[in-house]
Formats: sequence, structure tokens, C-alpha cells
Amino acid sequence: LPMIGPDIKVMLSRVRDNVNITIALAFIGSELADVQDYLEAKDLVVKESMRILEKSGLTGTISVNNDDIPDKGLVYITVTGSSIEHGECGFSGRGNRANGLISPLRWTSIEAVSGKSIINHPAKLYSLVAQKLVDEILLNYPEIREISVIMIGQIGEKLSKPYLTFIRYNSKRDFEKEINKELERILTDLDGLRSQYVRSMLWK
Repeated sequence: LPMIGPDIKVMLSRVRDNVNITIALAFIGSELADVQDYLEAKDLVVKESMRILEKSGLTGTISVNNDDIPDKGLVYITVTGSSIEHGECGFSGRGNRANGLISPLRWTSIEAVSGKSIINHPAKLYSLVAQKLVDEILLNYPEIREISVIMIGQIGEKLSKPYLTFIRYNSKRDFEKEINKELERILTDLDGLRSQYVRSMLWK
């Protein structure tokens, strides 16, 4: 498929034998006749990806370029086939967590917080949400000695509605309701979180 650029990102999550795959790939405009041609190429990518998935014996869903709004002409068509045209340069590198540590022997993300948009970069925002949640829980519930949070978003969905949140904590008592309530509170006020971050007030 010559219309597919080299910039291809794949996010996969699996629950037992059910797999959810989100693909973001930049198409090259010079290789496409129009938006309809683009949509047909997307369908080919979905079908080929599903063939590979089914061959592995797994089932699931596959979505490609979920942010597209074809009716408004908003599709992922580029000149070079790279997201660098859209400001996704990644100059800040990888590995620095929201708390400033690089801890490869702990649950961690390779996404850097610095240098990413606080408005619409899911990995940055979810890193801040997770760190905020951990800080609040450890402060308010001293019975919990350790807590780790993993958050996964899906392109095209609201940032306030993560695709998956997995929380592991060390305590003799069940705090599931309290943790979920605090997480929901943070997610319903993402603008407040953004404001605290840009004013250096998120963590004092």
C-alpha cells in the first residue's frame, strides 16, 4: 500500500483472548485521489490487520485513525507520511516520569511529560492524573502503603473517559470505592488539573 507513510503507531490491550487494537497511521496525500480513496485504504488496513489477528487465534476490534471526521474533511492525510507535520516531534525524549524519576524496576511509562501538549496529549495528561491520584490516596489513606496506576486512552475518545484504568495497591482493607471516587473527581476536572500544572501548583 504505497499510500501508507512510515509513521505507524499501534496501541494494543488484551483482556484474556479479547484484543482491542488502535492504529494511528499517516497516509501520503500524493498517493490518494480523494477522501473516498483514503477511506477505502483505511478499510484495507483494517481487513489486513483483522486477518493477522484472527490467524493468531484471538478475537477483538480494530480501529484506524479514530480522530477522523470525513464529513468535515478532517482526515490523517499528510505530505510526507509522518506526524512530524502536526507538531508531534518528540524532542523531549522518553523516560522521565511525572514525579521526575526514572524507575525501570517499577511500573513506569516511557512517555515524557515535558514538551507535550497539556491540552490533548493523552500520555502526558494521564501521567499527571495517575500521579495526582497516587498522591491524594497516599495522603488521605495512610493504611495504603503503596499504589500504582496504569491508564490507557483511545484516540477519538474523550480524555475524561480512559479506555482502561488498572490500579494496584498494598493494603489489608478494600479501598476500591474510595479510589474510584477520587479518580472520578480528578477526571471530571481536567481543566483544573491543567491550570494547576501550568501554574506549577500541581504538587507543592
